[in-house]
Amino acid sequence: MVVWLPDKRILFAGDHVYVDRLLGILPQSNAETWLSAFEALKALGPDHIVPGHGSVSDLGRAQADTGDYLAFIVNGIKPLAEDMVGVDAAVAQLGDAPQFARLANYEELHRGNVSRAYLRLEAAQ
Repeated sequence: MVVWLPDKRILFAGDHVYVDRLLGILPQSNAETWLSAFEALKALGPDHIVPGHGSVSDLGRAQADTGDYLAFIVNGIKPLAEDMVGVDAAVAQLGDAPQFARLANYEELHRGNVSRAYLRLEAAQ
């Protein structure tokens, strides 16, 4: 659920947006629909975003910390899943993403995110 205050251009984004920390892709998560949802929120053009995790931010920061990461995951994994390279190969190829290493929890979550997103996208093939 999100709350949009158009007169104030404030978006309460809930867990659709993470700022200053890496989001976690859980077994029930769908990175493709999450990315689509993020794009829909972005289209509102908020000036201020209250994320589900992290500090109040602007759209640029939310894009860098959530949108760009989801795009990296989806755009990187989708062709690998279509080619059925296997989860180990996907993690080997995408398991190092230094552009997101500045985010809290990167070391703990990133490789697992790749693994879970790959398995979900592969199952959709």
